[in-house]
Amino acid sequence: MGEPTSQATDVLDLERLFTMSLDMICLAGTDGYFKRVNPAFVETLGYTVEELLRRPFLDLVHPDDIAATLAEVERLGRGEPTIHFENRYARADGTWCWMAWRASADAESGLIYAVARDVTAQKVAAQALAAREAQLEAIVESVSDGLLAFDADGRVERTNRAASEVFGMPTADLLGARLSELVPEPYATEVGEGFVAGQAPSTIREIVGRRADGETFPMEVTFSRVELPDRAGSLAVVRDITARRTDAIERRELLASIAHETGRAESVSGLLHDLGNALTGVISQSVEAADRLQGSKVVSRLQKTSGLLEREQDRLAGALGEERAAALRELIVGMAQDLEGEQRMVGAALSKALAFTQHAQEVLQAHRGYAGSGPRREATPMRRILADAQLMMSDAFARRHGRLDLRVDPPDLSIEVERSKLMQVLLNLLKNAAEAFDQTDGEAVPMVRLESGRADGATWIEVRDNGPGIEGDKLGRVFEDGFTTKRRGSGVGLGAARRVIESIGGTLEMRSEGPGQGATARIEWKGGAR
Repeated sequence: MGEPTSQATDVLDLERLFTMSLDMICLAGTDGYFKRVNPAFVETLGYTVEELLRRPFLDLVHPDDIAATLAEVERLGRGEPTIHFENRYARADGTWCWMAWRASADAESGLIYAVARDVTAQKVAAQALAAREAQLEAIVESVSDGLLAFDADGRVERTNRAASEVFGMPTADLLGARLSELVPEPYATEVGEGFVAGQAPSTIREIVGRRADGETFPMEVTFSRVELPDRAGSLAVVRDITARRTDAIERRELLASIAHETGRAESVSGLLHDLGNALTGVISQSVEAADRLQGSKVVSRLQKTSGLLEREQDRLAGALGEERAAALRELIVGMAQDLEGEQRMVGAALSKALAFTQHAQEVLQAHRGYAGSGPRREATPMRRILADAQLMMSDAFARRHGRLDLRVDPPDLSIEVERSKLMQVLLNLLKNAAEAFDQTDGEAVPMVRLESGRADGATWIEVRDNGPGIEGDKLGRVFEDGFTTKRRGSGVGLGAARRVIESIGGTLEMRSEGPGQGATARIEWKGGAR
């Protein structure tokens, strides 16, 4: 055999290039089949040459890329070369390979000559970069402060939505602007060319900004240096501090108001102290008056005089005459009886006045506690609390010809509680019970039982009446502010009473079996009784 010809050598070189190329080289027909593929195809996709040649190449194309691939094949059929086209091919292991193609077609032979390169790694990297950029963009846009990124020339090259809102202008108008164009004089001169780049890192300045409509506002600017691979830049974080300035003014005004109110509180505390002292004097004088009234000897002396006149009736009749003697004795007896009755009435009035005055003093002490050292809790006999409430409300039941009975079991039961608050609620509940009888037909005798006891570790007080009762659908609403079952009620009492009881650690519930069955208000504490 002789030496290979130059043409034969060229063929060998081309075959060697086809075989050794790291890029994928193929011949395909316009019928949709590969005619020949080089080893790089086998290595990249994992199929044998036979597998690649016996199936349409569209079978390997990703479903989402088939339409674009067909369109590219049609372009090649029209004689237009493919400069760059990307689609995805299925690998034998089930994964997808991104391939970038360059191709041209020979119209006479109907063959397509194509070179492809596996660009999966570049695609993954580009997608990761795009995801990072999208994440960064989302972070920048979510920042509540305005961001202005300046280039080396001091012009804005990137910004965010918050900056547009701060300055009241679209992003397009902010891009390319200098900081001096966003502030009024004299700040514009101060922050002129070179100002941003010359700021030390983390410098914070308070200046005045200017919005697109010319409105000015106080602005805080924080400067930072940004070192990029190819250049240096600067970042300014801008914040509209109008609200903060307003808050500062309001805080100063609030502090001044608090100081003023503190002075007033001290004055009120002093006033409450003086009123408390005055009430102490009233209580002392009331007690003394009651003691003196109880110890008065006038009635007993009149009764003795009446007895003396009866014993000496004959002698007195001889001296004055029988008719005049009888009249004198009747006068003395009547005076003794009237004085005794008035003594009882004045004594009862003094007792009520004393109870109300003591309640007022407790209220004042409670308010002094709010203004000073806090509410006062003290152990108090339950009978004393209920008896005082019974006494203060006795007139309300007497006017309605009703009864207000009292029972405490055990008799020595006591409770540690803010007495004034409990008394306030008891008076409210008794007043409600008394007024409930105004809605009845008047046939039944109004009766209310004020009772207290202890069971299962709980201390309770009940106000039970035989009044008109409460309908079932209304029972659940009696503690709502504004709701009332009375004709002229305001609907405030029971809701406020429950809040007061809860403030002293108890609960307040209302029960009724229905219309005509009366109602029971129950106050209960799980502890606190002794």
